[in-house]
Amino acid sequence: MKAFRNLSFVIGFSFIAFILVGSLFYGWVYGDAIPVVPLNFGEEGAMKPPYGPMDHLPFGTNDLGQSMFLVMVVGAKFTLGIAFLVAFLRFGLSAFIGT
Repeated sequence: MKAFRNLSFVIGFSFIAFILVGSLFYGWVYGDAIPVVPLNFGEEGAMKPPYGPMDHLPFGTNDLGQSMFLVMVVGAKFTLGIAFLVAFLRFGLSAFIGT
């Protein structure tokens, strides 16, 4: 195809395909399970904020102690799937109305 000769298209398509395939693969292998990192407790027994990006995980954790990277990986298939579905429905509806 002519589009695959365009470097910008190849880079963008490869990035989106890599994210989608990675998200689907993680779901098939691990069942979308996100491990929970134990939370920190301060000297007074009060809970400190979860780990930051430089402490434990590269993207840090959320309030539940889940890796933000894995949260994004698991959610990518839903985000991209809905985006592709909406684009397909818009195209189909426009073709139907236009015809």
